[in-house]
Amino acid sequence: MTSRNGTRTSSGGGGGKLSRLLPPRMVLIGLRVDPVAERMAKFISRGPLDVSVVTFQGFMCGRDRLLGRPMKAQPGQRQLGRRPRYETVDQKRRALREYLERHSYDKVFDQVHADLRQSLPERGVREEAGKTGIGFQLSEPDHPAYWKTYIGVQAGYRGLGYSVSILPRAIRWGEKVALKRLRKAINLSERARGGFALSFDSERKWKEFRPVVLEFIKTVMANRSASRRQEA
Repeated sequence: MTSRNGTRTSSGGGGGKLSRLLPPRMVLIGLRVDPVAERMAKFISRGPLDVSVVTFQGFMCGRDRLLGRPMKAQPGQRQLGRRPRYETVDQKRRALREYLERHSYDKVFDQVHADLRQSLPERGVREEAGKTGIGFQLSEPDHPAYWKTYIGVQAGYRGLGYSVSILPRAIRWGEKVALKRLRKAINLSERARGGFALSFDSERKWKEFRPVVLEFIKTVMANRSASRRQEA
């Protein structure tokens, strides 16, 4: 067996150690690379395998032919500030917690999160952690297999201190009367993807908003439960 530096080794007794051959290295070379191969190389390169994808392009400069060699994937190559594309639930939660503590958002965020969670059912609720906050998901009364986000809490999203999102599913069960009462008490901004959001910059401001927000959520949950009883 031959290592990278050309040294002859043996996997048996008396020979060199197998660890001298690690990490294994793979280089893919061609005129172009299709998207599937590029994604595979990037995925594999996050692990212990040293993978590089090298492509060449030709250019004419007068009578000279020039070759360009862009690197598509290299071991250990990561974009700063971006999280991995695929993460486990625990990884997302840890990343969110680190973000909150790093920017000193954790105290107020935890208070708002606890208030919102207590206003939701004890069971049948999922918490989806994102880069700047958490969305509360509930299964649909008419489609139990489908989970929809009803409400969320964020910190530092788009430069805002804190915000609570009221998503379309909550608006549906809140009905026009409850929503009108909420909008009358609090200045809500419309979200680009539907629903509304209220913003605040301190724990004191949240305590001011808290009663009317929780009252709206209470109405949402009551209407949702009534719908389930009628279908049963």
